[in-house]
Amino acid sequence: MVLLLHHSGRRVHHNLTDATYAPANLGDLTTTPTRYHKCGPGGSYTFIVEATPKTTITAFGASSSGTVEDHNTATETGASTRTDYIVDVSQLLPPSVTPKTVTLSSSDESVIAAPSDGVAVGQASGTAEIVARSSDGEVSVKPVTVSVQTGQTVTYATSPADGSLNKHCSDEIETRIAGRNRSSMDMWTTRNNTTSSYVWNENCWGANLLNITCMSPYNTRTGSGGGGVLVTPRHAVFTHHLGYYPKAGDRVRYVTPSNETEELTISEVAVHPNNIGFGINWWDIVVAKFDRDVPTSIKFAKVLPADPAPYLPTLPLGSIYASDQLRYANGRAPWLRACHTTQNKRLATAYIRYMPNTIKPAGSPETYYYVRYAVGTTEAGPFPISLYPDNPLGDPIVTGDSGAPAFVIVNDELVLTSLWTTPDSGFPYYADATTINGMLDTLGGGYNLTEADLSEFPTW
Repeated sequence: MVLLLHHSGRRVHHNLTDATYAPANLGDLTTTPTRYHKCGPGGSYTFIVEATPKTTITAFGASSSGTVEDHNTATETGASTRTDYIVDVSQLLPPSVTPKTVTLSSSDESVIAAPSDGVAVGQASGTAEIVARSSDGEVSVKPVTVSVQTGQTVTYATSPADGSLNKHCSDEIETRIAGRNRSSMDMWTTRNNTTSSYVWNENCWGANLLNITCMSPYNTRTGSGGGGVLVTPRHAVFTHHLGYYPKAGDRVRYVTPSNETEELTISEVAVHPNNIGFGINWWDIVVAKFDRDVPTSIKFAKVLPADPAPYLPTLPLGSIYASDQLRYANGRAPWLRACHTTQNKRLATAYIRYMPNTIKPAGSPETYYYVRYAVGTTEAGPFPISLYPDNPLGDPIVTGDSGAPAFVIVNDELVLTSLWTTPDSGFPYYADATTINGMLDTLGGGYNLTEADLSEFPTW
């Protein structure tokens, strides 16, 4: 039997359309359900629990190398294996809600141990439940199945293949940050909002990016927060939730490569036609039109193709977790190297851990269709540090970072993937480019989104 290190199974997710974060309770713990969630006494919703199986090799046999789509692989034959589970808790909260303490346990530690450092280790073949309890009485349960076997053949990823988009995006960041310290994250050496004086940091690890000028240091509505990003010479995009975005008449500043400040006035804004109020929802997008074009020295951000799946076949894509994906030996999926900014105007590194390749169908939970990230350093971030390599230039997303952009880097250019909507996710601009271009057409100005050219990279 050939056992690919893929993930499968069902995860506990909840619909976030209710801005009060109070979904219906799901099931009864006494019935051993396939999915269970019990709200706390106040009916509050504070977290999502995910448990992803990974195959751990406990004894090796003969090894050989190969490739699976865009990744180099290793195959172990005659191996002994067990099922472990990667467990993480994501708290998707509005800024006014304080995160709760969530405790993880196992219903049967003879089958699987309680999660530690993000991993629940299988003990013996059988079934059990991973239980998550928050400090306000909320409970979620994820049933799991453990298999301990001998004589297995296991294939797992070892590195992105040369020439692939995944390898290219990794190299674009890794070569720039090699040997850098956290001071290289600062995008400006001078940032004086009172005098409108800004000086780019020549020692920033991303200083030589061709379109770093797409990011604004300040606007008169939200200050250094809610920064948005320039997507045409005359338009910028912002997040909509909580009304945290510049309005018509507000002014937004951009800075030329020679440190000259350009202040543009917003003449009109358009909200995504499917947006639902000011709560966090999937259509968390505003497009703003300026009173004039930016100077040609200020460059805008491009976007990915509407469906990036052919270029990233092993990255989790599509309707979330619907298909198996190749995994590394430590259980991490072939995540995509990325970067992002914060309200402090630092350029931080991150990983894209899930990238949808379709817009949200009506009635589907929007969390299934966000771009989702792993952020922070080895000491911080909303996902277990065991899941991703050392990330010394990482920054966790905190209150006030909403609207700051996240990117991949392609051929020395920032390519927009999303703006921060939650501490780990955002709206996939590329997937809904048709609607956004319609908004741009309505606003006027003669521009649409520009798709990054990926023709040099193989597809599968």
